[in-house]
Amino acid sequence: MAEKRKELIRLTEKFVTAFNKMDLNEVADSFAENSIYEDSKGNRFYGKLEIKKAFEPLLSGQMGQIHFEGDDIFVEEESGKVMISWTLSIDLKGNKSKIKGLDLLKFVNGKVLEKIAYRKQN
Repeated sequence: MAEKRKELIRLTEKFVTAFNKMDLNEVADSFAENSIYEDSKGNRFYGKLEIKKAFEPLLSGQMGQIHFEGDDIFVEEESGKVMISWTLSIDLKGNKSKIKGLDLLKFVNGKVLEKIAYRKQN
């Protein structure tokens, strides 16, 4: 089980790094073809193409420079599930803000099958 835990943490860190590089293709490639993404507003996106389009505004720089800092990570090895809490720093032309939230991720065969995002409302 320890190896599975390490692998899930590695996959999660790789996923976060792709966001921090603002690499839309790498983020999209992290998802399985039949994946589901539910954003913090409850909108659901199905499959890699829809998910890629959903992340385009965030990763294209339209919302500014972003950086996710992982706070805590919890792993459930048997189901392939990870919960990561994070702080998102955004810098839009010098206007800086921070958002706290968490993601529930389910990995299957090294890919994200499901991502559910939650964020703290200010």
